[in-house]
Amino acid sequence: MNLTSSFIRVAAMQPDKVAVDDGTKRIRFGDLDDDSSRVASFLIDNGIAAGDRVGVFLPNCAEYVVIAFGVWKDGAVLVPFNVAATGGSLRHTVSDSGVRIVFSDAAGAARIRSDCLGLDVVEQMVGVAALGAKEGRFSAHWCYAEALEATPIPFPVTRLDSDNALLMYTSGSTGRPKGVQQTHRNTTTAVQATRDVWDLNENDGAVICTPFFHVGGMQLTTLPILMSGATMHCISQVGCRPVA
Repeated sequence: MNLTSSFIRVAAMQPDKVAVDDGTKRIRFGDLDDDSSRVASFLIDNGIAAGDRVGVFLPNCAEYVVIAFGVWKDGAVLVPFNVAATGGSLRHTVSDSGVRIVFSDAAGAARIRSDCLGLDVVEQMVGVAALGAKEGRFSAHWCYAEALEATPIPFPVTRLDSDNALLMYTSGSTGRPKGVQQTHRNTTTAVQATRDVWDLNENDGAVICTPFFHVGGMQLTTLPILMSGATMHCISQVGCRPVA
C-alpha cells in the first residue's frame, strides 16, 4: 500500500474544492494531487528512489503538504526537520537521517549551509519560496518551480505495509533527538483512527497551528483532514526559528 492512495481517491471526487489554505495560497485537491505527482517525478528524475529519505525544513505552508505527498508518491521517506532546532541538533538530525535531498525556504537553506557545513546534502537542496516569498534558489541547487515543471507520475510507487513512510525526530530532551520510524501501515491506521474518533467528513475543516514536523501537526490533524476531503487552514511556524 501507499498512504497517498486514499487521498488520490478523495481528490478525484472533488478536484475543485480547496484542500489547503495557508493565508497566502490556496491549493485545490486536484492541484494538490497533480503538483505532488510532479514533485514525485522530479525526485525520481534526480535519483531519489523508494526507501530514500527526503528532508523538509519549512514552516507550515501549502508547499509543505505538496512536497510531503510527492515524497510518498515516489515511495521515499519523509523526514520533517524542526524549524526551531539549534545548530547542534539540526546537524545531528540531518546527518543521522541520511537524507539525500532537502526542501527548504531561504532561512532554512542558510541554516543548513552554516550548521551542516561539510555534509553532502548541503549541495542537494531545493529552494522553496513559501508563504508568498519571491521565487528563488536561495543558493540551493534547484528551486521548487523546477520540480513543478516535471511530468507527473501516473500513479504512486507501490509500498509494502512495513515500509517506512516517515522518520520523525524526538525533541531530544534526554539526549540527542532520535528518529522514530513510522510505516505506511501504521501511519494510515493512525489517520483512520483519528477520522473515526472525530467522525470527520468532507463538511469539516480545521485551523492547524501545530507544526508539521510534529505528529500533532501531521498525523493527527493534517492527514486526517485531507483524507476526509475537508479543508485545512494552516498557521505558519516561521516565528519559531531561533535567532542565528
